[in-house]
Parts: sequence; C-alpha cells; structure tokens
Amino acid sequence: MQLSNYGNAAQVIGVQHTQQFQMQMNAKMFSILTDKLYQNKEGAVIRELSANARDAHVAAGKSELPFHITLPSWISTEFKIRDFGTGIDPDEFYDIYTNLGHSTKDHEDTSIGAYGLGSKTPFAITDSYTIRNYWNGMVYVYTAFKDSGMPTVSLVGSEASDEVNGLEISVDIGSDGNVSSFRRECGEQLGYFTIKPIIHNYDDFAWPEIPELHMGYDVKSGHYSSEITVVMGGIPYTSPIRSLPEDLKKSLYRLEITLVAELGQVDIPPSRESLEMTAKTIAFISDKIAEISEDYIIDFYYRVEHADNHVQLNAILRSRIDEWLSNGHFNTSNYEYKGLKYSGETLRELVDQDLKTFNAKKNVRHYKSLRNNHNGCSVESLINMMKNYNHDKDQSTLYLNDLSPRANKIINSNKSLLENNCVVIFPNERKTKLFSKAVSEVHAELTQLGFKPVKLSTILSMPVVIKNTTKSKTYDKPDQVFLTNNRGVVLKDSVKELPEEGCFVTMSNWTLGKRESYISCVRLLLNKEVYALRSHAQAAASRSGKWTSIHKLESAVVKALTARLKRAKDAEETLRILTVHANCGPLFDENIEKVELNPKKKLAKLIKVCREVQVEFNNSRLSREEEYQILNLGIPEYRSAARPPAYIVRYANETSDKWSLIIMSTFYHNRWNDGGKEALRQALNLIEGNFK
Repeated sequence: MQLSNYGNAAQVIGVQHTQQFQMQMNAKMFSILTDKLYQNKEGAVIRELSANARDAHVAAGKSELPFHITLPSWISTEFKIRDFGTGIDPDEFYDIYTNLGHSTKDHEDTSIGAYGLGSKTPFAITDSYTIRNYWNGMVYVYTAFKDSGMPTVSLVGSEASDEVNGLEISVDIGSDGNVSSFRRECGEQLGYFTIKPIIHNYDDFAWPEIPELHMGYDVKSGHYSSEITVVMGGIPYTSPIRSLPEDLKKSLYRLEITLVAELGQVDIPPSRESLEMTAKTIAFISDKIAEISEDYIIDFYYRVEHADNHVQLNAILRSRIDEWLSNGHFNTSNYEYKGLKYSGETLRELVDQDLKTFNAKKNVRHYKSLRNNHNGCSVESLINMMKNYNHDKDQSTLYLNDLSPRANKIINSNKSLLENNCVVIFPNERKTKLFSKAVSEVHAELTQLGFKPVKLSTILSMPVVIKNTTKSKTYDKPDQVFLTNNRGVVLKDSVKELPEEGCFVTMSNWTLGKRESYISCVRLLLNKEVYALRSHAQAAASRSGKWTSIHKLESAVVKALTARLKRAKDAEETLRILTVHANCGPLFDENIEKVELNPKKKLAKLIKVCREVQVEFNNSRLSREEEYQILNLGIPEYRSAARPPAYIVRYANETSDKWSLIIMSTFYHNRWNDGGKEALRQALNLIEGNFK
C-alpha cells in the first residue's frame, strides 16, 4: 500500500554544519516498535500476520485461496498461521525479515502492508516464535527470539518438503495467554475479508455478523457514541469522530458509520489500530459522507413519492436520518405524495390529522380486561401502533370487532385465539342496529390508512341469546368481595362472605380506587391481604369499624419503600465495587460453588462472599411496581455509600491477577462439565499451593 509522502527535500541557505538525526538500534527502541506500539496486542498479531498472508496470496496469483489459522485453546496454546503464497528466497530472508521498516509494498496499492512491522508483531506477546519458510521443495525452519531484548532470527535447520511454497508462523502464547481474546479478535479483525481463512481447533467457530457493504457504506443511527470505521483491504480501522472537523462531526453525531476504501485512499498509523486523520483521510471521509447524504435525500424523495398509504408514509418519515436531512431542510422542502405536493411539515400533519379524526376505540390484549382506555379515545394508541408498524411484515396484528358493541366478555374469554401482540379496534357505536354500518366505515378507514384489519367474526362468534317473553327478568346484585394477588390484580373468583377485618380498596365495576402497583406494595411490603370491595361490601366494612382503607396506609408504604430502596442501592453498589475489583463474572455464578476448593484458602472465601453479594443483590432488586411507586410517591433518590470489607477487596484484586482468565475460560468456552470442573479445581489448587 502506498504511503503518504513523509518528507520533502529541504533547501537551506547559510548553514555552517549539518548532521542528520540518528536512531539507536537498541533493546528499548525495538521494544517501542514491536511491543509498546500496540494496545490490542492479540488483535495486532492476528491482523498483521493475516494481512501478510493475504498479500502473499495476491502476489502468487492465489487471491481466491484461503490461508489457514489455528487458534490457541486450553488443550493447545499454539497460534499458527499458514499461507500458500510465494514464500521467501532463503538468500533474502534475513534482509527482509530482520529489517524494521523494510517493506516491499510501500510503493503499490495491491497489498495491505507498508510499514515493514507486521511480521514482527509476535514479539508483542512472546519472546520467541517459529517461522517455517517453504521454498521450492525445501522447508527452512527459523526461530525468532529476544537476545538481551534484541530481536534475533536463527536458522534451526532445513529439509526436503513436498508442501507448496509459503510461510507458517507458530506462536506459543503460553499458560498466561488469553485464549478467549484470540478467538474473539480473529472474528473482529478478519470478519470483513472477502476470502476468509480456514479456522482450525474450533468446530463451533462462527464469524460475526457484519454490515452489508454492497453500496460501499453502512449507517446505523441512535448510537450514543459516534464512531467511523473504514474497511480497507478487508481490515477495519475504527476511530472516534472527535478528530474530524466540526462540520463532519455534526453530520456524524450519534451515527455508527462504516465506509469501504480502496487500498491507499486513507492513511493509517504504524500501529494500524485506527485511522490517521491526515488531510487525505479527512478528504476521503468528507467526500464519502457527502455522497451518502445525497443518496439518502434522493432515496427519501423516491420512497415518499411511492408510498401507497399513511402507514407506509409514517414508516418512511420515522426512518429519516435527521442528521443528514435536517429539520430545516425537511420542513421547507417539497415532496410528492399521491400526485400532490407537500412540505415535510405538512406530511407529518397529514398522518396525525387523519388519525385524530378516526372514530374508534382500542383494546389491548395484555390488559387484565378488555375495557377501553384513554376514556375511549384511541388516538394516542393508534399513533403509537403506526410508529411500530412495518407494512412489509406486520409487527402487530390489528383486529376489528365486528361481533357486537358488547363483545368484551366473549373476546376476553377467548384471548388464547388471538395473536400475542395484538390490538382490537372497537367502532364507536353502541346501538346494535347501527353497529354493522359503523364496522364497514371503520374497516374502510383502516384500510385506507394502510392497515390490514382482521375481522373478529372470522375467529369468534357471539352466543345466540333467546329472550324469555313470559317472565320478567330480575337482576341480583353482583358479587361484592374479591381478593387481589401480589401484582395488585383482582382475582375474578369472588369471596362469598366478607371477613371480619382486613384492608380494602374500593372497586366500581372492575375499576379499582388505587393503582395496581400501590396495592402490590401494600401486600408485599406490609404483608397485608388486600380485598377489592364493591359498594354494598364497602358499606358493611365501614359499619364494622375493623376494616382499613389502603388510602390510609400511604405513610407506612413510603417508610417501607424507603427502606427497600436503601437496601437495593446498597446491594447494587457493593456488587458493582466487588465486580470491578474481581474482574471475573463467573465468581458470582452458582456453578462455581460446585468446584471443591480448600475452604480455608482465599479464593474459596472470595467465591463464598461473591455468591452472598449476588444473592443479596437478586433478593434486593426493586420490582417494577416498587420503582413506579417510588417515583409516584416522590421518594428521594438514595446514593449508597456501601463498601465491601477491605480484606474482600484484597482477595478480589488477587483474583483478577491470578485466577480470572482460567475461571472465565472454563465458563465461556463450552467446557463447564465434569471434566472442566475437575481441571479447574486442579489448576486453582495448584496455583494456591494446595497439592492434595
């Protein structure tokens, strides 16, 4: 890959003496260039060696042939990469391989490499590694090692070989190596390669999902941190946008954007871990963003023009990326919809207005009954449904009640026949004689808006009622006493007799005098049964003098919720601090208790404490009802000052240093079985010095 010009000839006048700067080739400088250069060392090894393998295949005319990677595991800690490219002429091997900065690729744009540092990256994680150079029927084996800090390469031996030309690099990461990092970084660093390498040592290895870049870019909105990634030569280079000019930063705010660049179109630093924000790189990004912005605007105009109905139009308006089609530009521009011209502001008003004039009621399956909400007005609910409605694949099933104005009971008793995520629309007509006409009008309006309503008559049927004309119909008073459950929901099976005493909430029809979340808190925090009483039972309870309204228990609820909030925040803060210091999630897993360790050792004690902290956190977590009531009752936020004991923090820090990697690997690499538990127990006991 061609590099930018890093220096021009200088013209000096009137100088008496000139001397160029020099670089000492000592252990310190080599460490800077081969070790301290990289922050993500495992990623650097995989990326640089894979880039060299890919370049070797291109040079040999084998660009469609995958190279091979063997990932380290707990069985074998060797990382290996084998290409089938040109190999290296043994007469030139030392000159090419031992010279930092020497590259054969810095004046052409067919190769990824350029700096002459990539082949030395194994020194970032190890003090020695092996190179096998397959060349014209021979294999030459070299070892690269540090001699007093100075990288050195020695020829170990050579022999005849029937393998094709190429290089094989073998690196033993050792027992301290991060096996999981190699597996993860392999996917992240090489996921964009068109021809991906063949992975050995993991049958279940899966490449991560990556954005589709057939248009040369991918954009995702709604991110709190803005990043830009440029994929060049199959290698992703990601940088935050803070180094870009202000106009570009504004355009990319809360966007995650991926661009495709040809080799040499952007500059990268020697570490190759990010973008180098040179004038060339910024110009490329600026031009690409302008191109994408134009594409979005043209596409938006086209989709508005070809929208069939208001549902599709609403989806298009919501998918608009505000950062590139600013509110000002959107509101003032004219768009064509169904043969008429509209401004952007008018388009939005068009959708909302038709909904607000829509005369229907909405019922949702998930409510305890099918009673109407929003005082019978469904405008807000329908608008919310339209926001989530995908015209290509319906996310919510829309049912239309064409059975009867009084179909609530039959619908409620047959909820299992309806889709889980559904909405039932009720025409706003209570008279039976006019109901059929109202159904037709609502169906037509829904269809015109772009919905696809399903009539309930295709699923349910109303029971036939035969009127008795010989006897007058009498009505008994309805059931009066009902229990509530822990969620504050009324249980429909009535209590036949009013108990002598208790707590109650008023109920009219099925509407309670207090929120369900408040009732739930009374039951769980104050350990009191709560009865829902209708009017006759309320009168009887008042006469007895032994019943308490839950309205009068608010101060007790506030006190109990305050105590619950303190306990929850203390548990949360203790867990947070201990998690940070332990740096090992599995210590909090109940499965870790199955590893039998010496209970007197620090690790066993720490595991016990971690489990206790986790259990306390789980037991102390606030329910949704409690969180809602804390907010509703105005209980002030509590900032915990809880801290785990100092000796536990010391144990946790030791864990992070000594044991975290082996514990994590046992949990996260499909090895949590009897053999894995035994291996982990032996390893931990060995580390702790318990050789029993």
